[in-house]
Amino acid sequence: MLFRSAIQADADEYYGGDVQAMFDYLASLYITEDHYRYMNVASILFYSIFEHYMGKNASNLAEEDVINYANDNGIFHAKHILIKTVDDTNQPLDEDTVAEKRAQAEALLAELQAVPAEELEEKFDALMQEKSEDPGSTAYPDGYYFTSGEMVPAFEEATAALEAGQLSGIV
Repeated sequence: MLFRSAIQADADEYYGGDVQAMFDYLASLYITEDHYRYMNVASILFYSIFEHYMGKNASNLAEEDVINYANDNGIFHAKHILIKTVDDTNQPLDEDTVAEKRAQAEALLAELQAVPAEELEEKFDALMQEKSEDPGSTAYPDGYYFTSGEMVPAFEEATAALEAGQLSGIV
């Protein structure tokens, strides 16, 4: 019964309550009803096991333990303001445009360096939302979590050299 109500809840949320329309759409993605049910069971089991060990909303986890785990396992967290020096096809921009982009980055850095430490995060977030050319900034307003090798080496090195709340130079 619980699973049937989960199917209906998904249909209600995404397909105006039409379960058949939902399964027709999933079929167009080569997801059978059995696959859909399997994915939902796996998801329910995952969250049940997570809640059993970690507590509701991870209440059994101490923030210090999470931070220590991240530090011990090479997990980084960083926010950035991306000023692109390549076009949408990943081709380098011309030298004049790159020079303009560099000047823009230097101006942003100078603006941030002039901000009192207690206001830095708020100002950084505002500039990140306003100026970053990273399409992920909207989806990840709290920054990125990543492990070694996922980002370009210079970005990873700059991130590793910082303490929480510090500002790097231009990378």
